[in-house]
Amino acid sequence: EFSKLNPQNYYGENKIKVEELIKSNVKDFIILRISNLLSENSFKKNSFFDILVKNAKMNRINFDYSLSSKKDFISIGVFFELLNRLLRKRVKNDIFNIGGGSDGYKVMNIVRLFLGKKFYSIPSYINNEKELSQTLNLSKLSSKIEFSESKNSKRILNTIKKCGKLFF
Repeated sequence: EFSKLNPQNYYGENKIKVEELIKSNVKDFIILRISNLLSENSFKKNSFFDILVKNAKMNRINFDYSLSSKKDFISIGVFFELLNRLLRKRVKNDIFNIGGGSDGYKVMNIVRLFLGKKFYSIPSYINNEKELSQTLNLSKLSSKIEFSESKNSKRILNTIKKCGKLFF
């Protein structure tokens, strides 16, 4: 929202270009930068959870970054609640980060929660040294609408756990 954008790949660069096109060509807009989105029964192909499922089915956990890194997640329910609050405020011509807040979640804790009992049967955890934390600052969002990061966090973690039970 406030910080200088630093895209890490072409996908990120394209998102910035699309934002610029929207800002210069759309009269009333809201741009939402959404963290890793999931529901109780699905997540995006090639997302963190998709890669985690593929890894776990091969009895290994291997990401290209450290398991102590932090990532931001949001459940579809929390996302729609925050979006509804923004729309009721009639906010326009602005950009907001939408995520779980609370400085993200440690990757290893999310892996353990998602895999449940399967976590303890996986013999190989490769912990790369590269620290890659990706979290969203929600200060601008919280200046526009009220929400409880702790309540949202509990709901998000519960969704991650339920989603994991579908696979393991």
